[in-house]
Amino acid sequence: LHVRSRRQRQMCIRDSFYSCIYRDRREFIMVPHITQSEFADKVENVSYPVLVDFFATWCGPCKMMAPVLDRVALAKQGKAAVYKVDVDQEPELAQRFGVMSVPTLIVFKGGSAARQFVGVQSEQTLVKALD
Repeated sequence: LHVRSRRQRQMCIRDSFYSCIYRDRREFIMVPHITQSEFADKVENVSYPVLVDFFATWCGPCKMMAPVLDRVALAKQGKAAVYKVDVDQEPELAQRFGVMSVPTLIVFKGGSAARQFVGVQSEQTLVKALD
């Protein structure tokens, strides 16, 4: 995390619902977690591309992906959205999209799944997939 103060680091660590980075030393960029009830409104019923990270809190590679997703969200801010889904809390969503291992990243375009990645991916690969 690129966070300046102790308080900001504590907020990032304590808040299990968001991954935080400190951008331009002035503001936070967060990748929000979504639930099954929010999924249709935030992913399927939008016209812009959406990247959804299906992850688990206990997964090491998923933790490695957190800063990558933060940079992707920053790079595509205003052009695409990035969300996270915890497969342990939302098993129906994971089953619906055939998530068998984590991290699984799915790019949605026009409300339907366009591309799927399994495992750790580079920032460039994900940004290119959202174009």
